[in-house]
Amino acid sequence: MSQPSSFVTQVGIGMSEAISILDTNDVRISYGVFVVEGSATYTVQHSLGGDDFINNTDNQDMQTTQDGNYVFPVQQIRVHVTAGTGTVRLHVIQLVVGS
Repeated sequence: MSQPSSFVTQVGIGMSEAISILDTNDVRISYGVFVVEGSATYTVQHSLGGDDFINNTDNQDMQTTQDGNYVFPVQQIRVHVTAGTGTVRLHVIQLVVGS
């Protein structure tokens, strides 16, 4: 088993680069979102494939550090800062079984 870890940072309003998920067969993904500077309102988003992203309703319009997980297959995860001037960091860890 391996646990690949990825980070992306978004400064100010906008969408971070998307983190691609390595294995969508046995989904075990944890994530944390950290407001590392200033203040910001953010939403975690995921894609089922392609360029369309869906808001994660568990972490939508948040302003503090939050965590969550995915137990269904997603292709990509990103953070969308919708207000404020802060810096937000998304940290994703995926357990890959059989690697």
